[in-house]
Amino acid sequence: MIESAVDLKDDAGEMEMVKLPNKDEANTEVKSSRHPPSFFTDDKGNLKFVNLVVRNPCTVFFAFLFLAIFLCFLLAAFILDGLPFTEPGFEYDVYDARSKAYDSLKLAADEVK
Repeated sequence: MIESAVDLKDDAGEMEMVKLPNKDEANTEVKSSRHPPSFFTDDKGNLKFVNLVVRNPCTVFFAFLFLAIFLCFLLAAFILDGLPFTEPGFEYDVYDARSKAYDSLKLAADEVK
């Protein structure tokens, strides 16, 4: 059997030999299908971000971990200053019984402090 041939079955179940391209033919075909380098890809067509992750996996992991922890602390500090999305008077219905109970609880807690 020839090294660069493969057995294939067609729809009728008959075997046929198909010649595969040799290394030189495959390389010329790949060279002609290369993409020009751009902002996201290098001269081989690989994504630059993937190249960075493959070269420095631990650095990328710890950078993302640090970023996540930093954003958690930043969000916690932002929320602890008060709820930034609503004004305190618009949190609930003023004439609702639950609102009055909540107001009483808030005033009592402020009085104890």
